[in-house]
Amino acid sequence: MREAVLPLRGIPPIVLATPAPITHRTAEENLGLGYLASILRSKGANVQIIDGWLGGLTSDEIADSIARLPVPLWIGFSCYRSNMARAIEVMQLLRQRGLQTPTIAGGYRPTFHPDEFLNAGFDVVVLGEAEETVCERAKGTRGRGTARIHALATELRRHDLAFMELLLDAVESREHDVDGL
Repeated sequence: MREAVLPLRGIPPIVLATPAPITHRTAEENLGLGYLASILRSKGANVQIIDGWLGGLTSDEIADSIARLPVPLWIGFSCYRSNMARAIEVMQLLRQRGLQTPTIAGGYRPTFHPDEFLNAGFDVVVLGEAEETVCERAKGTRGRGTARIHALATELRRHDLAFMELLLDAVESREHDVDGL
């Protein structure tokens, strides 16, 4: 029997977090974080999930929990409209504590309003589904084809918002050779 190939074994840990939203609803599990953690773990990554909603954690408690861990490769935040302010607050608290680990915002709100998260200080915004992107980001390499386009579209920084609009228009129109951009 062949040994499983685990390309992410040995990399620093990855943290996936979600702050509690401002809502009247009962706490619910964030299935997206669990799904991404499962994909990364299946490739050998050490992933820590910090669910502020299920855990009833404040922004300070989430930041403290992350700061107590070994320095992660990156920290991914699941963000939607009702927890956006708290996600930004946690990211900024981590920076105030001196943690310079790259931060990634993903989820519904960052997909449709990436500039809000980039302007707030997140290093990367993931647009749309993140399965391929998180694995490529963890490996530190770019794939080919669709994964390469997706990784390129998701790793745009604050100063690249105009290029992001151009790239997304090209991908959506399918009229351009996106690899040639």
